[in-house]
Amino acid sequence: KIRFSSGEFRAAGRQLLVSPEQKLVICAIPKIACTEFMRLMYRLRGDADWQMSPHFRSDTLSLANFDIDRATEIMNDPLWTKAVFLRDPLRRLLSAYLDKFVHAPNLGLHADYGL
Repeated sequence: KIRFSSGEFRAAGRQLLVSPEQKLVICAIPKIACTEFMRLMYRLRGDADWQMSPHFRSDTLSLANFDIDRATEIMNDPLWTKAVFLRDPLRRLLSAYLDKFVHAPNLGLHADYGL
């Protein structure tokens, strides 16, 4: 059974995207299609602007929008589907290397640290 401490809830609550109508919780992990999962959640709730960048919207529905007691109920309710999507670590490393060092050599680490 999941029991959040207040610190765990603050840290994890924003990464757990919620669609109450579908009783769906998706753990959005950066660099593992989290933008697309956020868009999916907007689309599931019928948002006309679901295609816009979700990262700067103030209406993202995450577990953090609920109080800790309700969030705990959701995470322990067997009628809710909880999902997390992972990537192969070696492919993720290769993707990050290509993205940061090959395709954008004048941005990110290169610009910040002269690598």
